[in-house]
Amino acid sequence: MGVFIDGKMLRKRREAKGWDQLTLAQLAHIHPSVISRLERGLQTDLKVSVLIAIANALGVAVDSLLPADLSHEQRGPLSPEVETILAEIAQLSMEQQRHVAAILRGYLSGLPDVPPDQS
Repeated sequence: MGVFIDGKMLRKRREAKGWDQLTLAQLAHIHPSVISRLERGLQTDLKVSVLIAIANALGVAVDSLLPADLSHEQRGPLSPEVETILAEIAQLSMEQQRHVAAILRGYLSGLPDVPPDQS
């Protein structure tokens, strides 16, 4: 399962750093063609680990690269603890990431429904 990224925002963040696509790709340890396809809208979905690697390379929050309808304004922000855990998960192998995802799905399915914060 992939996540979606806002290619225009990715380009804006990269250009704000004064980087070309190759520089960002090298810093994120991904192929430069991935950055190119994402920015041009030819690829919108990607693995969470790639999204995290790009965000870390840019020094931005993961949700700042998501489309507006998926950003924290719509779904709520991620806590710093969750951002840290996601970065740690991104360092795992794909097989390990699948195990973590299965564990989290199982855990989340057992949580009681909690009403939204009314503050």
